[in-house]
Amino acid sequence: MKTSFESGSERSQTSTQELPTTPTIQEMESWDGGKLLRWIEQRNHGLLADNDLDTLEKLRFTGLAFLAADYRFFHEVCHLPPVASLGLERLADQVQNGKFIP
Repeated sequence: MKTSFESGSERSQTSTQELPTTPTIQEMESWDGGKLLRWIEQRNHGLLADNDLDTLEKLRFTGLAFLAADYRFFHEVCHLPPVASLGLERLADQVQNGKFIP
C-alpha cells in the first residue's frame, strides 16, 4: 500500500517517534517519501514550507534520492529556496558523515 503525505497542519502533527534522530545511511536509503519528510521535519522543524513539502512529494522524493542530492539539485531541479536547499544538503551530509549537530 502506498504511503501518502499528510497535508497542511497534519504534517506537523504526524508522530515521528519511530524515526531515529541519527539514521544510518542504510536505514535512510530504504525510506519512502513520507518517512523522509517526517524525519526532516523532526530534525529541523520549519526548514521546509508547505509548498516545499508539496514539491518534494510531487517528485516522489525518497531517502536514497535525498542522500544523492546536493544544494544544486535541491535549488535548480526541485526549485526550492536557497535556505531550504542549504539546510537539506547539510542534513544529507550529516547522515552520510554520521556527524549530527544537536
